[in-house]
Amino acid sequence: MSMRSTARHWLGGIRLYIAAGIILLTYQLWQWNAITYKDNSELLASHLHESFGWVALMWLTAALAIGPAYRLFPKLPGKLVMRDARRMLGIGAAWFASLHAGVAYIVSFQAANPLSLATYYQKGMLLGAIALIILLSMAFTSFDGAMRTMGPWWFKLHRLIYAGAVIAIWHAMSIGVHATGIPALVSVIGTSIVLFVLHIQVALRQEKPITEMQVLALCLVGIAIIVLSNYGFQLHLDQYARGAR
Repeated sequence: MSMRSTARHWLGGIRLYIAAGIILLTYQLWQWNAITYKDNSELLASHLHESFGWVALMWLTAALAIGPAYRLFPKLPGKLVMRDARRMLGIGAAWFASLHAGVAYIVSFQAANPLSLATYYQKGMLLGAIALIILLSMAFTSFDGAMRTMGPWWFKLHRLIYAGAVIAIWHAMSIGVHATGIPALVSVIGTSIVLFVLHIQVALRQEKPITEMQVLALCLVGIAIIVLSNYGFQLHLDQYARGAR
């Protein structure tokens, strides 16, 4: 695709509107937090990076849901538009995850040496860094030119989105108190189960026989959901016990 064709595709497609939405949402989140916590810079930084983190997770969820939803329900309207939007949603997830990491590290942690922090924070930061690297790798290779250049490796790289999602949730639970509250746990775990069931249905209904790699991948994701659910509720109970003392 030539540069002129690419520009025409962007200007006439949904990607431009999603990119504009990313910019506007970034500004609105910053503005809302700046007004709400204008008298407390620490709370401002804390809530700002939490807002960016949750939005990144929501955009990642949307990107993960589009593929299986249209495979199971092919008569849903806007199939071509939404598949075109999927990559831009992934870019949005990487963008908000980057803002989340930047605000947390530079403002909240004052750009401290990670090795000087408590083990509790080191673990959370390592998980977040791994998830961010996966998201950025996919974002920078989300264009047709990268797909043609990388060939089969492009698909292998972009399958890491599932690992990135699991690690991102693990990161949120390990370092964020709000991520282990009942509303957050129910929302995250419930959404994960719905996406997992969608992918199982896609694998069972596909025309070709399900492969051993698909079975292995689904089993690993299912185990990850169970482990993360147990981990999150255990952290919630620990926090409740500490608060009750």
